[in-house]
Amino acid sequence: MITFQKLSERPSVFARLVGVTVDEFNLLHDVFASIWRNFQYETFVKGRKRERSFGGGNKPKLTSTQDKLLFILLYFKLYPLQIVMGMWFGIDESNINRWIHRLTPLMEITLGFKQVLPVRKGGGRPRGRSLDEIIAEYPDLKDILIDGVERPTRRPKNKQKQKDNYSGKKKRHTRKNILLSDTKKGYIHYLGKTHGGHTHDKTAAEEEELLFPSSTTVGADLGFLGYKMGNAHMVLPAKRKRHQELSDTIKDQNRIFSGIRVKIEHGICGVKRSHIVSDTYRNRKMGFDDLSMYIACGLHNFRVVNRQYTKN
Repeated sequence: MITFQKLSERPSVFARLVGVTVDEFNLLHDVFASIWRNFQYETFVKGRKRERSFGGGNKPKLTSTQDKLLFILLYFKLYPLQIVMGMWFGIDESNINRWIHRLTPLMEITLGFKQVLPVRKGGGRPRGRSLDEIIAEYPDLKDILIDGVERPTRRPKNKQKQKDNYSGKKKRHTRKNILLSDTKKGYIHYLGKTHGGHTHDKTAAEEEELLFPSSTTVGADLGFLGYKMGNAHMVLPAKRKRHQELSDTIKDQNRIFSGIRVKIEHGICGVKRSHIVSDTYRNRKMGFDDLSMYIACGLHNFRVVNRQYTKN
C-alpha cells in the first residue's frame, strides 16, 4: 500500500511518481490541509443532526491529509485505471471514483490560493487575477506566445460529437485549448475554454476575444494566420509561396523566431507531465476534462514558480 510516509523516504522516486518534489509537496500540503478541514466541517458536520460525533464508524483508508494529497497528485501525474489506484491504496474501486471527484475541486482551490492557476474567461473557471493585472505585473507579456494544445480522447458514441472532436491534424478525436505563455520559462498565463479537436486554432482564439495593448507583441505559428488580437502586433513565421523558395535571410529569421517560440512548446510539455492530459482521456463526468487541463496547467506553473521563476 502506498503512503506518503513510505514514498517520501525515496525522494527521487517520489518526484517521478507524483510530479513534484517532497519540498514542493509540503508547500502544497500546508494549504491543502486547511482546505480539507474546512471542507470536512462544511460537508459532514455543519447543519447536520448526528446520532454520534463526527469520526465514528469505519475509518477511511486515506487517513492523513498527506495521503489524500498524494492520492490526487499521483492520479493526475500517472492517470492509472481506477482499479489500479484501488490496489495501490487498498480502497474499493467505487470509493476511488468518489475520492477523485471529492479531492479534485480541493486541488483546484489549493492551486488558486498559491496563485499559480492561469487566467480564464469566456465560459472558463474564473479565479485569480485579470489579464490587465498580469500584464502590469509581468512586463514579459509585452512579448508573449500563443498556441493551441490538443489532447487525445475516446471516440464519442454520438455522431455529432464524433465530428466536433475529430482533429484532421492529429487524425484522431481530441480536445483543444488555447494557451498564452511568456517567452522565458514557459509559464502558462492564460488558458482558453475547452473545444472539440475539430475547431481550428484561429477560431478557438477568436472566441476568447483577447485584447492586448498596441505595445504587445504576440508570437504564433501559421495556424493563427489572419488572427487579430486587438492592437497587438502579431509575429508569424514567413510562409513559402507556391513555386517559390524563401531567401536565406528569411530562413534565418524563421529559425530565430522558432527558437523563441519553442518556449511555449516547453510549457505545453510541462503541462503534459500530468498524464491525465497527455494520455487518452477516459473520464465521463461533464466538465472534468476542462477542470483536469486547468489543474494540470496550475501544477506546471507551481513547479515553474518554485524552480527559480523570476519576474523582470
